[in-house]
Parts: sequence; structure tokens; C-alpha cells
Amino acid sequence: KDNFLIIDFWANWCGACIRAMRAADSVSNKFNGAIKILPVTYQDKETIYNFVQKNEILNKLHLNYVVNDSVLMGGYFKFVELPHEVWIDTNGVVKAITYADEISTKSVTNFINNKPLLLPEKKDVLSYDYSKPLPVENDSFLYRSILTHFKRGFPNSIGSLTAAYLKGRKVDKFTAINKDILSMFYAAYSESAPYFFMNRVELHVSDTLSLSPFLKYN
Repeated sequence: KDNFLIIDFWANWCGACIRAMRAADSVSNKFNGAIKILPVTYQDKETIYNFVQKNEILNKLHLNYVVNDSVLMGGYFKFVELPHEVWIDTNGVVKAITYADEISTKSVTNFINNKPLLLPEKKDVLSYDYSKPLPVENDSFLYRSILTHFKRGFPNSIGSLTAAYLKGRKVDKFTAINKDILSMFYAAYSESAPYFFMNRVELHVSDTLSLSPFLKYN
């Protein structure tokens, strides 16, 4: 109870967790023991011990690990994605639940000085139905794709609306009208990956004519 605490939920298969743990440990070391980082996982002691010993990042950190957890992860604290950070003060009060990148020198300074933590809360959609579209507003898209069946009467074309001669150009919009899926794969990956050839891709569909009336695939 003499320390401020950040519980860091993680697993050894989570690459983002390991990077976040290194960053969090680096921040906590600036405060002379006033704050502790406590990694918690459901995995067993032998698995974690062997992993930490072999991992080039974790074997350089001096952390105490909680293993075989069946009480905190998914119990008191319910979430979907790792890493998951829970900030607890010296009175045992949960002050914030955040993403790992919120652990910074500034936020920890405010934390140990009992100042308000104006940090965005990490929220996982626990009941999301993956068979339905993402629950986002139209103006929140960074990009999106819309696929339809072949449309008779429309021209056959593919490309972007950005001039190719502009240096450092960024494609703002890429469209393909009445093109087959293989052509779209090729257009998307061939420029940055010159070894991406059409004959390295197989497309299996139940109705070939629904994709294109001109090209048939097995």
C-alpha cells in the first residue's frame, strides 16, 4: 500500500504487451520506486519463467510477475484486448483503466501527485457480434472498402485519383469498377512487392459469374 501501482495484464503471445512492458518499466524507473508495474497473466509459472529468460526484452527488466491468475483477468477486470492497464493508488482505489501508451512520464507524475488523470478510458466491446458491420459512424472512417457484384453497363477500369507524377503522392481514393478480385489484389500489392504475380494466387468461389462474366477461375 506504500506504492502507486499499475497492473499490466499481458500474455507471452502478445507482442504489443512486451513492447509496452519495456516502455512502462522505463517510465517507472524515473520515480525511484514510487510506482510499481505489476505484470499479471493467466499463464503458468513455468511457461512465463522460460519465456522471460529467453526474451531479449524481458530478461533485462527487473519485474515481479503474477502468474496463474484466475481472479483479476476476466474476473474483477473484464476486457477483450491485451495489453490492459489498471491504475491503482495507495488507498487501493482504481483511478484509471487505459491503453498501454497512456503510461508516460507526464501521466505517472500526475498519478503519484494525486492529480486528476485525464486519460481516455480503454473500452472493449465485450458483446460485439462479428457477423455484423463495425459499429462506427460514417465520418469516422480512415478508409473503407465496398464490394459489389458485377454491374452490367458500367465501364471496366481500375486505378486511383491521384496523379502518378506527383512525388511523395498519397492515394486518397482507389477504385475498381467491374474488375475481378485478382486484379484488385495485384493492384494493391504489386508496386511495393514486385514478386507478387497473378499465378501465385488462387481464387475459389462457388459462382464464378458473380465476380466477372469475362474471367473464370477454378
